[in-house]
Amino acid sequence: MNKPKRTLNVFALLFGAFLTSTVSAQLVVEQWNSPNDVYGGLDGSCNNVGCYGAGTGADDIIAAGPPAISEIWNVIDFTDDPNGFAGEIPGSNPWPLAAAAGQTHPPPPGVDYRATAENNFFVARISGTIHISTADTYNFRTYGDDGLRLRVGGTDVIVDNAYHAEEQRNGSIYLEPGSYSVELVFFEGAGEASLEFTVAQGNGPYGHVGGIGGPPTDPVPGGNTVYWADWTLAFPIGAEGFIETPSTTVPIDVSYFNSNGIYLTQTSLGLESRTGPIGVTTDYWVDRGHVRDTQTSPYTSEGVANIPTDTDIIALNRAGIQSLTFSEPVGNLVFAYLSLNLNGYAFDQDFEILSYGHSEDGNACGYFGCGKSWKAEVVQPDGSIEYQLIGSGEPHGVIRFLGAFDTVSWRSLGNETWNSFTVGIYGTADEVTTDTDGDGVIDVLD
Repeated sequence: MNKPKRTLNVFALLFGAFLTSTVSAQLVVEQWNSPNDVYGGLDGSCNNVGCYGAGTGADDIIAAGPPAISEIWNVIDFTDDPNGFAGEIPGSNPWPLAAAAGQTHPPPPGVDYRATAENNFFVARISGTIHISTADTYNFRTYGDDGLRLRVGGTDVIVDNAYHAEEQRNGSIYLEPGSYSVELVFFEGAGEASLEFTVAQGNGPYGHVGGIGGPPTDPVPGGNTVYWADWTLAFPIGAEGFIETPSTTVPIDVSYFNSNGIYLTQTSLGLESRTGPIGVTTDYWVDRGHVRDTQTSPYTSEGVANIPTDTDIIALNRAGIQSLTFSEPVGNLVFAYLSLNLNGYAFDQDFEILSYGHSEDGNACGYFGCGKSWKAEVVQPDGSIEYQLIGSGEPHGVIRFLGAFDTVSWRSLGNETWNSFTVGIYGTADEVTTDTDGDGVIDVLD
């Protein structure tokens, strides 16, 4: 949820025929911090008595220069008042600039985030592309404090050019099958800053935009988008979580087991754990300068468009065997690793290295430094091949396994405190195609 970076690619959402479950998708969230400068609502003509007077509008601030921070998010549900903001769907997150400043939910006792500079006088823009497979009326809804403008396919669907306490706004648009741009511009004066963004198809239930269920009828646009694991439960010798893609009607469960124990686990629920919850989380997937920049990140490449989510990580410090198991076969598993110094991983599945943090690879260094990575294939006494990921320095990077499977095992080659990983997928095994471009890799979207 953190750190400034350059403009991101816009990723696709897929709306299925039924809006009954929540799945991961991608929205770009940009935020401009303009202390005492967002006076004029959307365009300088704020239209209620609570306005700060004629002055700079949100559109002016966006046009004036790049955002202070840019993130990829699955759902839009932000607030600086988690104890008071309700919206319609339980749960919320700090705004990206606030999270970059170290704010977490819930706030420490006696702390009111509404008074902090990060949560006052700012503009946010949320953008993406939705793919509609079923012609219908789509009903969009926002809960906002302060105002906003929603455009779908270039058409204004909701316009709320006012400063106010949390209020619901609704707007509908009939959409034929096809792809449509989505842009939501939000502005905040002072006090509470909250935004929830949901949609319903026809008379169906509302769900987060970026969290719509149902199988797509067309391939996912931009096939290098990775849907990272959402780790939700940590225990001394393992972790559990799930992965959702636009095509999953039921989440894919993922279980990690390591009989030698885990050094540290951070989950999406905001827990940092060795043997149990201990509170504060850190975004270890930033680069050495503590920024998230998809153009220079050690974790992005032509094969991976988006950096792992900011909380989810499993950290190790002991040599030995471990495994990941999925509730159904997944295709071309993506494995992000961090600080693999004085160590290495030996897998039972073949892989290719997509990126690592080193000037040789044109990338920024990782959180703990720079390092190179390479693969070694080692024949074992029983004739099997062990595929080793090894390196020098402080390797941070991403590998991609080839083909489809429901379990992968590996051994850490040495004791080292600490190294870590998370995983993601492009899709399920059913979505894996043949090697259509002849590069030797069976790709989900080759």
